[in-house]
Amino acid sequence: MKRTKITQTLAGLTLAAAMTFAAGINQAVADTAPATGPVKIGVIDIGQLLAGSPKAKAISDQLKKEFQTREANMIAADKSLKEKETKLDRNKAVMGEVERSKLEKEIYSAKRDLARMQGEFREDTAIRQREETEKFFKDVRVIIKDIAKTQKYNLIISAEAAPYWDDKVNITEQVLKQLNQKS
Repeated sequence: MKRTKITQTLAGLTLAAAMTFAAGINQAVADTAPATGPVKIGVIDIGQLLAGSPKAKAISDQLKKEFQTREANMIAADKSLKEKETKLDRNKAVMGEVERSKLEKEIYSAKRDLARMQGEFREDTAIRQREETEKFFKDVRVIIKDIAKTQKYNLIISAEAAPYWDDKVNITEQVLKQLNQKS
């Protein structure tokens, strides 16, 4: 299994978590809206938040480190499997029936074990990514709610949900600043 697949999986999980966050962001400030008066709307760019936050990078690095041994084991298992397949293809004509059958069984077993390892790896990385992302965005929601209350925002939406916004309503830098101070 190549590192790019792992990186793509982690990136996909991060995007899924960001989308989940974006869907729930309105609830974080729903109770701050006044009954009357002008409506004040803010926008937060989740991608910029993830890219600019040292805490998000630290979480990503922590997860990579946590799963690097298992990833290395999968890479080694994949390499071993390919070597066995190459050996079988190269020597099939000159192998005895018993030896060929034994190697075919080893290959079948190795493929099954590798598929199981990869499935468990994907599930475990998804679970850990979700756990860490939820912790991260819990802190972000608290900060957003605080900004919404102190600056009297009626609504703060995700930039992904808004086709256009003026930079004056972008609170991403404020959130990043408070998030980095909290770290």
